[in-house]
Amino acid sequence: MRLTLWLAFVAVLSAQERQDKNPLVYRVDFTIRDAADSAAKAARRYSMLLEAGQPNASLRSGNRIPVTAGSNTQYYDVGVNIDCRLRENGDKVTVIGTVEVSAVTPATPANTGGLPVIASTKSSLLASVTPGKPAVLTSFEDPAAKSRFEVEVLAAPVK
Repeated sequence: MRLTLWLAFVAVLSAQERQDKNPLVYRVDFTIRDAADSAAKAARRYSMLLEAGQPNASLRSGNRIPVTAGSNTQYYDVGVNIDCRLRENGDKVTVIGTVEVSAVTPATPANTGGLPVIASTKSSLLASVTPGKPAVLTSFEDPAAKSRFEVEVLAAPVK
């Protein structure tokens, strides 16, 4: 009986301690760079503040491209789309999300009737990273630019 009461007391105390503790907020930096550019001069950096355990945060950066076919005009989003959420996992942080990069290709093939071609790459992320240390989570070939890109993530606690 005493053991049961003691375990119940410890469980309530632990739950209360967890509620009193402020959730940790992280600054998450995404860096997309050409893998061939060792100096990373042309790197694009995107940042967001995330609270671990919260739903997805989204970042959108780019342009809306009008495409007219006949009398119809549709707009397509091109650029960078990042969806991300964090989960604390001991001394690590699990990054869960997607990174999508799209662009209008430089040349329009004749078989498209003069309409632009949009190249797009999308990568799903699920990785545990050490807070404060950058990690390359994915890389991909860009068919339009004919080069390889890396996506690096740095999740650092905000003090």
